[in-house]
Amino acid sequence: MESMPRLSRTQSPTDHSEFFPRMAHLHSQTHDRPNLGPGGLYQTLLPNEITWRDRQLFLKSRGYMLRPRLRPKWTPSWLTTGTYWRRAEDSTPLPVRKIHRVITLKVAFSFFSRQYRPLLVDATRITDGKLVYIKQVQTNDQESRIALMFSSYKDPANHSVPILDTFVDGIDDSLSYIVMPFFRLVDEPPFYAVDEILDFADQILEVSFIVSARCPHVRTGFCLQGLVFMHSKGVAHR
Repeated sequence: MESMPRLSRTQSPTDHSEFFPRMAHLHSQTHDRPNLGPGGLYQTLLPNEITWRDRQLFLKSRGYMLRPRLRPKWTPSWLTTGTYWRRAEDSTPLPVRKIHRVITLKVAFSFFSRQYRPLLVDATRITDGKLVYIKQVQTNDQESRIALMFSSYKDPANHSVPILDTFVDGIDDSLSYIVMPFFRLVDEPPFYAVDEILDFADQILEVSFIVSARCPHVRTGFCLQGLVFMHSKGVAHR
């Protein structure tokens, strides 16, 4: 049987690098990890937040204001006000994937840098203070053409997200932006009663019963209004 390596005189009893090389690699990274102080990683903009920050003045010229965190020359408010950083509005970054385990600060930053929806950002419409969602798309791509097409239909069966505005990027003509209403997630706030779930299902499915031509008083089946409407326009929902 192969014997375990012995500690040399230069190794301390707590130095496990020879036994656990992966842990030794992570430990070596802690020497150059960022020293961010109160609020940790939230003091630093993520890569895609920097992209949106650089577009703030252009979006403002189009009538949309980004949150304080994404404005030029932003500094964390909690560093000067003394507010606990978790209670500061500008400590909230753009949505990222959930992190279950973090070993070091630098490893955490690598996780935070993988944004969940980097092409989306919330904003406020300057004219009326309405909260909106801005999405960056390729100019005249299929997604934006379909979205604009459905937004033009004024039909009760049309349940597509309306497009409030669209414009081409001021720096790169290959990029454009579509502006949509800001919606909450379907489970925020969470459901507490069965009736709430049933009501939610009715609103989402919007079931319409099919009436037979031969027997008008008999319902022979049902369909989903929104899905049928999309199919009627030659669009398949995937």
